[in-house]
Amino acid sequence: MVVSHAGCGVIKEKPKSQVDEMSAVSQPMSSEKAKAVLGEVGSNFVYGPGLGDAAVNLGAVIVFPPFLVYLLGNTALSLSGYQPVTVSSLLPEDAGKAWSNGYDTVVSGPGRVAAAAAGREYRSQEVADERLRNVLAEESPPADRAQMKGN
Repeated sequence: MVVSHAGCGVIKEKPKSQVDEMSAVSQPMSSEKAKAVLGEVGSNFVYGPGLGDAAVNLGAVIVFPPFLVYLLGNTALSLSGYQPVTVSSLLPEDAGKAWSNGYDTVVSGPGRVAAAAAGREYRSQEVADERLRNVLAEESPPADRAQMKGN
């Protein structure tokens, strides 16, 4: 019983200020807006910390295959509207911020290199979230809204 309840304080709902990709996917949108959202998500991945984070996770799964269970659990939490469990969330606040800053420095490398090679600006997680929030908030043209209602 102690083991089953040990993680209950760690699992927290996502804050409302954080971009919720799942609610965006469930809403109807025009093909132009869908292309804009996909383009923004792809650019955020390549020119931000996503590329480095994916490389670290892939390397960890290759070195220690049970790590995949942790990744799948965090994916399930994210899809359910909860924050993923991370090392920084398990540590005290100051130590968690230090860990998070160090990890962000490591995983930002590939995104910084890709952004520099493409002549683009590197996108931190905050910048990426803001850019995606802006694309999702854009209004569809009236013709697209009428088309969506008819479909």
